[in-house]
Amino acid sequence: MINRYEQTLLMISTLSHFGFGSDVVTYSVPRGKHCEHTRKLDDEGNSVFGLMVSDFLEKKGAF
Repeated sequence: MINRYEQTLLMISTLSHFGFGSDVVTYSVPRGKHCEHTRKLDDEGNSVFGLMVSDFLEKKGAF
């Protein structure tokens, strides 16, 4: 996708302005087809993407 990298960097910068710094935000590049990473499961059957989101929310004390 054209400019996806730049869009991601802009989102990271925006999150930083709202107090979500590098202590909470992790950057990773999923490999595969479009949205394929959202369907991947770990060895225990948990959504890898869901675990990333819940880890982010836990770091910010959202739940």
